[in-house]
Amino acid sequence: MDLSEAKKMAEGYLETIRGSCPVEIDFNFSITEEFPVGYVFYYNSKEYWETKDFSKSLAGNGPVLVKKDTGELVVLPSNQGVKRSLRELGLLD
Repeated sequence: MDLSEAKKMAEGYLETIRGSCPVEIDFNFSITEEFPVGYVFYYNSKEYWETKDFSKSLAGNGPVLVKKDTGELVVLPSNQGVKRSLRELGLLD
């Protein structure tokens, strides 16, 4: 799976949660991280991305991993770093 396909998968996930979110949310694709296992995408309120005003930030929104080999989407915890999460899941050495 390449980055373009992974973005589509991530967008599909965000579409499923947009209806339950009281503010407009979006990914910031410019900070996407690539790991051997897949791509990690970060989302937040659109207003936060535009202003970087922390008071406009979401809480508890963990990043989204899309695995390269399967296209599986994994929502990572928001309370720790991505590398730690990947290690705990056995996806990173």
